[in-house]
Formats: sequence, C-alpha cells, structure tokens
Amino acid sequence: MKKISLLMTATALLFSMGTQAQKTDVTTTYFTNPGFETCNLATVDNGVAQLVTNEKTAVDYEAVGWKYIGPLDNSSAYNAGAAAYPITVKYSKWLSGINGPTTGPAAGENTKALCFTGNKSAIYQTPEVTLPAGTYTFKVNVYSYNGQTSNPQPTMKITSASGFITKDGVEYYNKNRSATKEILVSCNAWDQDIIEIELTEETTGKFQISYGAQYFVTIDDVSLEYDNSVVTTALENLITKANALNAMLRGNADLTTAIGNAEAFVAAPTTQDAVTTEVEKLYGAMSTAMASATTALDITAAYVDNPSFETGAFGAWECEDGAVQDVPDAATSPVTQYCHGAKMVACSGAPVLTQTITHLPAGYYLVSAKLAGAAKLVTGTTNTSVTGGSNMLYLRVYAPAFNLTEAGNLVIGAKGSGTFNIDDFHLYYAKDAATIEAIALAAVKADATAILAETQYANITGEERSETVTAIEGTDYKAVNTKLNKFVASKTAYNDFVAQQQKAAPYTSEAYPYADKDMLQLVATNCSTTAQSSTSAQEMTTQLKNAIEAIPMSNAYCEGITNKTDLTDQIVGADATGSTVTGWTVNNIEICTLSNYKARPIKGQATKDVTVYGTPNSYKTGTASIQQTLSNLAKGTYVLSVSVMATKDIPVDVRINGVKKNTFVGVGTGASSSWNEVVTTFEQTEAADVTLRLDEGADATTKLWYADNFRLYCISNGEATAIRTVSDKNAANTKAIFDLSGRRVAQPTKGLYIINGKKVVIK
Repeated sequence: MKKISLLMTATALLFSMGTQAQKTDVTTTYFTNPGFETCNLATVDNGVAQLVTNEKTAVDYEAVGWKYIGPLDNSSAYNAGAAAYPITVKYSKWLSGINGPTTGPAAGENTKALCFTGNKSAIYQTPEVTLPAGTYTFKVNVYSYNGQTSNPQPTMKITSASGFITKDGVEYYNKNRSATKEILVSCNAWDQDIIEIELTEETTGKFQISYGAQYFVTIDDVSLEYDNSVVTTALENLITKANALNAMLRGNADLTTAIGNAEAFVAAPTTQDAVTTEVEKLYGAMSTAMASATTALDITAAYVDNPSFETGAFGAWECEDGAVQDVPDAATSPVTQYCHGAKMVACSGAPVLTQTITHLPAGYYLVSAKLAGAAKLVTGTTNTSVTGGSNMLYLRVYAPAFNLTEAGNLVIGAKGSGTFNIDDFHLYYAKDAATIEAIALAAVKADATAILAETQYANITGEERSETVTAIEGTDYKAVNTKLNKFVASKTAYNDFVAQQQKAAPYTSEAYPYADKDMLQLVATNCSTTAQSSTSAQEMTTQLKNAIEAIPMSNAYCEGITNKTDLTDQIVGADATGSTVTGWTVNNIEICTLSNYKARPIKGQATKDVTVYGTPNSYKTGTASIQQTLSNLAKGTYVLSVSVMATKDIPVDVRINGVKKNTFVGVGTGASSSWNEVVTTFEQTEAADVTLRLDEGADATTKLWYADNFRLYCISNGEATAIRTVSDKNAANTKAIFDLSGRRVAQPTKGLYIINGKKVVIK
C-alpha cells in the first residue's frame, strides 16, 4: 500500500505553516481524488444510476484512490458507485429512480459524487498513511435522502463508520455518534460529518468512509485540516484528576505545586515530548501524595476513566462480548434505582471487561461495582466471584482488598462465563487492609440498610431478612454482601407466596361447604401463616396452588355428603356427544373435537374427553352462550358443576334463571389444558322451572372457551319427587319411555311417563 512518510509530510507543510501553529488544509496531501471526479460512473440507464442494493454491483475505485472493501456486517443489502449531477438513483428493483442532490456542496464546482445505497454501510478507504503528531479535522459532506414522503422530517439518523482507524486499531469517529453508531444529519440537504483526530505521536492508519440509510446517501468533497500545535489534552485531563485527588487530601503542598507547574506548561507548551515528561512528573507527585495519606481514599475520580460509562462508549475499558446500553426506563424497570446515570454495560458470552490503572503507589486496593448477575470482579491478578442482583436489580458488590506490593499498574474490571450487567465502578486505596476493609464495611452496611427498608422487599419476612440484619451488626463486609444477595434473591419466592395467599383466600368452608375438609384446613392454615424462609414460601405456594385446584372439584362432586341426589340425568346432553348440539339452546357454540393435550380429563379415569361444547374458531363478534331449561325442579338446595376452559382473561358467567351466580375467568390459552370445575350453589324455594346458562361476562378480543360435563345435585329438599316436565322435543331425544302400566311407548303424548327410570310429565 501507499505510505506517506513523516519527512515528506513535514516538507510539504513547512512553507505554509511557518513557526506559528495554525490550521492547514492538507486534503490533497493525504487524499487522491477527494471529490471523486476521476471515478468512473456506475451503470446508468436513461440518466438513472443503477445502484440496486439487491444486485450488489459496487464499483472498485482503488486505481483512483479509494478501495472498496464491502459492507461492515457482510450485509446482502448494499451497493455503491459514482453518479453525475443532477443525481437520480435506482436503489431498489421495485423503483424506477429517485432524485438526490442536483449539485455538489459547492454549486458548480463538481460533476460527480459517490452514492451509498441500502440499509447497511458500505466502506471505502484510502491507502495507508502516516500522520505526524497534532490535531486533525476530517470532514465528509453528506446528503441523506429521506424518501418520497408527503411530510419529510428535517433531520434523520444514519449509520456512520467514517473516520480514521490506526494500525493499532484505535478508532476516531464523530464524537456525537451514538452507541448505535448513528449520527444526526439534515434530510434532503447537504450536511457535514465531522471527525476530530488527536495524535500525540506519529501514527499510521487509514481513512475510511462508511454510511448506511433506509434509502441512499450521497457524499462529496472530503477534506482534512491539520493543526501542528503541541497536543496537551493528556496533561489537561491529568490536571483535572490531580485536582480531584488533592481535594481528597485537603490540599497536599507538594501536589499543589506540581499541579501549578503543569498548568503553566499547558499555557505555554514547548514540544510533544515535553508533554509526556510533564505527565510523568504529575503522576509521580500524585503517587507520592497519595502514599502519604493516613486515611482510606476513594480514588475513582483521580484514576479511573469512564467509571460509569456515561460517555456511551467503553473509552479506556477493554471489553469482549459487551455493549454500553441505555438504562431502562424507570417507569418499566426498577434498574434505575441501582444504576448510576443513564448508561450501563451489558455483557454476554464469556465477557472480560478491564481497565489498567497506571502510576499507583504500593498499598491496598479495593474494587466495587453495581452488578446484576454472576460475575467475578477483577483486581490485579485476583478474580473474586461475586453475585450481583437478579432480574435487572443491581447490588453493589465489593471484592476483597488487593495488596499491590510495589508501585506500578493495577488491572480492574469484571469477567464472567455468562450474561451480566455492570455499572459504577469505584476504586479505594489505603496503606493497610484493615483501613480499606472499614470503607467497604461502612458502604455495604449503608446499601443493605437502604435495601431492607424498600417496600418492594416488604414480603420477605423470614430468615433471609433476619440473617441480613444480624450480618449488618457484624464486622465482616463480605458476610453482609453475601446475606444481602441472598435476601434480594429470595424476593420472588416470598412475593409468589403472598400472591397465592390472596388467590386462596376465597376458598373457605363457607364458599365450598362440600369440599375436602383437609384441603380447606390447609388453605386456612397457609393463608394465616408467615413464611419463615424462601424454601418454606415455595413449599406453601405449591400447597396452595394444589389445594385451590382440588377444592372446587371435591365440592362439585359433594364428596362426603351422604344425602345427595344426583339429578344430572335431568340435563339433556350433560356431556357433549356426537357432532350436533342436543338439548341446549346455543349461540356461537357448537360441538368441538379437541386434540388430546387440551381435552378434558375424565374424573377417575386415565382417558380424556375430546368432545366438548365450545366456540367455533371463526367466532369473532357478538356473544356466545349455552342454556337449557329444566322443568318443575323441586324445592331444595342444588349444586351445579361444569368443566370450563377459556383463553386468558375471558370471563364466563354461570347464570341461574338469568341471575349471575358465578364467574370463571380464563387463565390459559386456547391450546392450554387449564380445565377448571366451576361450582355454583342455588336454592329452589318452591318447585319451578330453572334455566341453566353459561355466557360471556364481557366482550373480549380473543373469543375462545369450552364447557362440558354438566352435573346437577340436590343436597337437601325433603320433597324430592324426581318428577320433571319436559317438552315434546326433548322427549323425542330420550330413551326407554314407559307408561305407568310398564308398557314401552314409542311416541308419548301428554301425560305422566317413566323415562330413564324417572317419573316425567310431558306437556
């Protein structure tokens, strides 16, 4: 590749710059064909540049200064090439062509420009160059097409990877580029992507241009300005850190003097090498001053770069398999209670996140961070496993103190074998282990005390709370941290138990008088019990779930009641059979054949009933109902039981004579096996007709529910005659009809008959 040497560069610039630092246009020194005028045009059809993303026919311009190396992410949706003004581009095979800029950034000076098409970036780069120390401003004129909309927005975000990439992999991009690699530019107008480059020594690298947008981006007239002033940014940043340390030390005399000397140098710098010397001097003064401290210090502000990732990038951190992300919205996630600022790091795979802290005196160091998930905090050569909060809840964790036996560098960070999130690093220093551990103890006690008081943990009433309280009273900060993590992790178990207690509360002997007594007692006991540990909470949650499933079933079948009378045969079609509905008046209900995995289990049998009543799959509007009238039902107390399954949140009402007596609310999906026994008790004060009805209690977006296995019991009456009145239509659907003389009757008329062993009046 072409390489421009430092000597050649210096000679080219000597006469234009003189002895005073000034910005100089060095575009033609480092770029061949910066306006793309010598690029061959891409394929043109009737004046339209044929840059169709699907065809990927990008033109290679290496011979004229630009080398095409493909899209950043190997995307299949890209294309690029030169086009002539006024520019019209066909970027999709479905469109004939759309208009871009009519002239270049400087009207009349250009005839050609370069176009990128597609959602992903395509990359061009110059040959390798070597730049002398100094500051540079790299500018790319950008025209981003916003689509043929009736109301185009004035700005839009486009992907940008344009900048300078050093041979060592250091990247210089637009400083306003977001974490998602986007910049904000004007729509349908020329704008500039500005990249600032600051080099403290001679550096070799490449300029690259890369853009991606929904439609297409046109670029033209790249430029590069150079300022050969001495770069003092590193020293200026260190002065800020030194002042932070000096404030902790309450104004160390020697460090105060060193800071003053550094500030004087920045005001009148000499050479770039002298900057390096001044940096080393100031670091030395900081190290000496810190070593003289008699108390522990939080040296984060003085030594750790970007400790909370608020720059939106890693900066001084090195990371594998990680990304800086925005903190979730506080309205939907509690994570903001535990994060610092608006950014955090999310790591996955086998991530390693580290930063090397330099120029430290010998002594003891302690690292802490806010961590979600299992990971290891890194301090020097020690990797200490520390468990953070779960479910996006961050806990501050503290690694054991590390003894740096001699002055030098220290690696800090985190690593893990799985996913974790991390934020807000802190680094502490002290001369001895006891002093620095006292800092950790005070800090973790404060964290633990605050978390114990939070309302979101109010349900944790057992040993996890008492053990944390006891640990806070001790002197071992690692023990406090361990118990606090256990406390936070137990929240789900306790919350589940309290929620299940609330669900189980209605399952009383008054509501279910004929249910299994042991199950009713278990519910009563567990609903009045406070969990003593997360393990007991989980056990009692399971017990309650099982109990409230069993209670309606046992109540429905009146187990243990000796004086019940089974009147189920009074209901025509109590179980769905065949292919058509018999005995019921229905609306949007039909015979359904279910797959076995969502069929209704038959009580006491291993088989399942796949034929049930239910809404058709095409049912979208209106209401669904199933009802039947039982004639002349005698005075007494009755129990109606029916198996019901419904899509989540659909209410199915059980009505007796039009009055709502019970409501079942769906808990599963249409494909679930969430059958429930819905039990309804009602009174007959005198013999009368009774209408049984199931219908939707409210309109729902998803209309899907099933019913089957209607059962009717009389549990007390003293007047039960088992005589019932039916219509002629219902009589035709019955079997074994006899008159009172015992003779079988094929077509009964009005009168009293024996049907299926019961006395029945036919009107």
